[in-house]
Amino acid sequence: MRKWKKILLAIVLTLLVTTMLFGCSETDRSANSLFLKNKTARLPEVPFIVLNENNEEINAYLFYWDLESKRIKQTSEIVYKISKKTAGQGKIRMKTQTPISWDGQKYLVLPDYAEVADKYAQTVERVKLSSEPRTIWGAYAKLIKSNEKNRYTLTLWDGKKRIEKEVKLPVYSFKGKDGKEYKTEEYGTVTAIKKTSNGVAMLYPCFTPEEAKLFVVKYDCVSDRAEWREIVLPPENGLSPSLPPLADQTAVIGDSFFIRTLGNPAEVNVEKASFRTMKNISDIQKKYASETLRGEFPEYIDVLGSFNDILFISIPMHKATGLELYVCALKNDEIVGLIHRTLNGFDVIDTAGKITASYNIAKSSSLIGENDIYLPNLNGMD
Repeated sequence: MRKWKKILLAIVLTLLVTTMLFGCSETDRSANSLFLKNKTARLPEVPFIVLNENNEEINAYLFYWDLESKRIKQTSEIVYKISKKTAGQGKIRMKTQTPISWDGQKYLVLPDYAEVADKYAQTVERVKLSSEPRTIWGAYAKLIKSNEKNRYTLTLWDGKKRIEKEVKLPVYSFKGKDGKEYKTEEYGTVTAIKKTSNGVAMLYPCFTPEEAKLFVVKYDCVSDRAEWREIVLPPENGLSPSLPPLADQTAVIGDSFFIRTLGNPAEVNVEKASFRTMKNISDIQKKYASETLRGEFPEYIDVLGSFNDILFISIPMHKATGLELYVCALKNDEIVGLIHRTLNGFDVIDTAGKITASYNIAKSSSLIGENDIYLPNLNGMD
């Protein structure tokens, strides 16, 4: 009996020492696994579209940007094409050439005159464009404005079923720095949306004669209630009525909207009701795109979209010969990829600033003054 007690005691002591030296709680193991996974996970191949225009039509070719190997993969696949004759325009406006919304895979929202490839035929949404934008798209959400202020039709879907609701936002007033009361519906509107667990969050900027205000409206489909939350803005926030944070220049990752401003892009966190200027973009611009700081005109940094947890921003460079573009891929604020779109092709640049690959894919002559590439972005407007 004593022998078995000694053996049992030895086993217990061994397990205890092993746990003390090497063991960890379930939470610790999960955290360590997540850390290693994040550290070692391969960066994705990002699909993107390059437009090519000729006398008769515009073709949208599919490309892939391999962030891991710092290479671009060109395909012969045409995602969609636009006949100039069908569209009824001699030169189609840039806004109507690119997708309104795209997940980078099969889900597409396109103008109704676009001819889509067969593989997208069952998942494409066609939209008749009007002179006045009325519809805002987000990830698995759509908001249609009515003629009445602050009244909308909201559509949500989860891949299987759709929910449609009529939404009337309550009147909300705020006090400006001049001491006057202002109504949001008279000085602003919804510009972007994101689906939440039980409804939708709306980005709602307002511009008075004296200042910019920013709100997030969280609408709950179950209770049919809307909650207004004001975002506290820093003095130098860069928000301007001349460059509002519209849906097609806004990206969503997690709980945050990423919006463009007059300066660096900013992150607006819905749950924290916070505003954060992405100051590191200035450092990226100085290191990788310093020529854009020496242009004759101010260059506004755009938010292009997102794919998984990768954010895409662009730093344009207007030259006498046409528009060039630096496209940055960011993950958790750190740069993980960079493309320089020139008039003659693409240069892929690594984090050290060295060109790792060049591709002779010239811009169409009719598009030299335009951005001819489109990255995935589920946020858009008609």
